[in-house]
Amino acid sequence: MMLQRILAPLLLLSLLSALSADESKKATFELRLAQDGEHEGWLEKKVGDSNASDRIFVAPKAELTGKDFHEISFKTDVSGNPLIGFKLTEAAGKRMVKLTKGNVGKRLAIMLNGKVISAPAIRATITTDGQISGNFDKENLLAIFQATVLHGVSSDAAE
Repeated sequence: MMLQRILAPLLLLSLLSALSADESKKATFELRLAQDGEHEGWLEKKVGDSNASDRIFVAPKAELTGKDFHEISFKTDVSGNPLIGFKLTEAAGKRMVKLTKGNVGKRLAIMLNGKVISAPAIRATITTDGQISGNFDKENLLAIFQATVLHGVSSDAAE
């Protein structure tokens, strides 16, 4: 509840800044299959901030992007850590089932603006509804909001 009260004004500020932002500065949000070991054609990426030593290999193509999210909400777990609740479009839900059903136990890279911010393990088959947990800070949450909720908004469309 406290996190939601703090995030509401920040999300509004993000919305307003996104509406006036240059198209090239729009946030991008992607989910890609990932693994710890090398895989031909996959990209090596750091996980977390620039000082992170955790490296993974991510698939070259995103399985889902910000445009695939129908709804998004910000919650906290029992320990007070941020969670992202989501609902996918019907088509994206079918892709998510296919992706997660065959990859339980493997990692899913959560990418923001080309950087891996978290890479949790897939715990179960996910359909159109789910939650993403990770080490999200306020900036990550705002950028995820911009990339999912505002995915189709440009400064031209707002006028």
